[in-house]
Amino acid sequence: MIFTHETVDQLLADGRALFHAHAEEDVLHPDIPLELDEQHYRDGERLGLYRCFGMRDEGDLVGYAVFSVFRSPLYRSSLQANLGALYVTPSRRVVWPLRFLAFIESAFRTQGIQLLRFHALPGSGLASLLEYHHYNLAHYEYEKRLDQE
Repeated sequence: MIFTHETVDQLLADGRALFHAHAEEDVLHPDIPLELDEQHYRDGERLGLYRCFGMRDEGDLVGYAVFSVFRSPLYRSSLQANLGALYVTPSRRVVWPLRFLAFIESAFRTQGIQLLRFHALPGSGLASLLEYHHYNLAHYEYEKRLDQE
């Protein structure tokens, strides 16, 4: 297994099956269709607003993470990264996510990222992984479907 820095184009070329598997696992909103705005991601990457990572097994993409990267408007000197999407093929979720997370942290440290944020479903494997890896629960994230009231 190798961990890689990926471009948006690499993820788009190799990740389509994973994107669909990820969307099928989204139990919160299965009615919202997967519709990637590919040009948005390309433009954002060109502006330095996205960072992509991959997990590859013999060249095959088996996991990915996409983060938005920005300077906080409130704390201008602070370069921060927020998770946009993370998915690891179920058969690779035992040991590899911890190593993938360590790779991502190391990469962001060298890029000057000061604060790294993840979102995770309560009780999920990702939530457990983050707690194990010394992440602090800093905020609750609430959402409301406005199209179904």
